[in-house]
Parts: sequence; structure tokens; C-alpha cells
Amino acid sequence: MRKRNKKKSVDGFVFPVPFIAPVVLAVLAALVYVWLSHCQAALAREIAALQKANDDLRTKFLTEEYKWTQEKQTRNIIAALDRHSLVMTWPNPRQVVHLTEPLPREELVARMDPRPYSGSAFGAGVLHE
Repeated sequence: MRKRNKKKSVDGFVFPVPFIAPVVLAVLAALVYVWLSHCQAALAREIAALQKANDDLRTKFLTEEYKWTQEKQTRNIIAALDRHSLVMTWPNPRQVVHLTEPLPREELVARMDPRPYSGSAFGAGVLHE
């Protein structure tokens, strides 16, 4: 029988073992980079959509604010009153209430009802009907 040539036989791995660790780390780093890139692109698309929605809402808000400002003008209020056949006058000075600070309940009721305010046995006032 013929002798085997030991120089041509391969014992162990074809790929060198010390080189495996850096290759595996490089592949993992590349996969992590691709994953992070994908996440970043998805977030960028979402942010762009939200910014567009924000711009649209801002435009609608400014449009409505402008319409309301135009509608509040005195000449437009008078035109609306005329359009609906409403006649309005300024109130009498006695009808105008100027609020400076909250009044106690008893004083508010006394101002509304010409009859005197009567308190109940429990300390709470009773409105006259």
C-alpha cells in the first residue's frame, strides 16, 4: 500500500481560526449599521409627515384667525345685523355690570331679588321663588 502524503492532507479548518472573530464582528457591525440606518430612515419619514401635518394645521389656524378678525370688525357686525334684520342698541348705564372682584353670594342674591335675603337654619341662604 502506498503511503499518504502528509503535506497535502488538511488537518483542521480550511479557514484560519484567528481570522474568524474579526470577520464575525465585521458582519455583525454591518448588520447593526443597516438596521440603524433603516430605523433612522423610518423616523425621518415619520417626522416629515408630522411636520407637514403641523404646517397644514398652522395654515388652517391662521386662516380661521384671519376670518374671525375680519368678522369681528364693526362694519361686518353691522352688516350681519342688517342681513338678519336685527335692531340692537347700546344698553342703559344701569344695565351694564362691571365686574371688579367676586361678590359674596348674599350680596349677589340681594342685587337680583328685591326682597331681603333670608338664611336657613343650616347657614345656607334660600332663594325666593
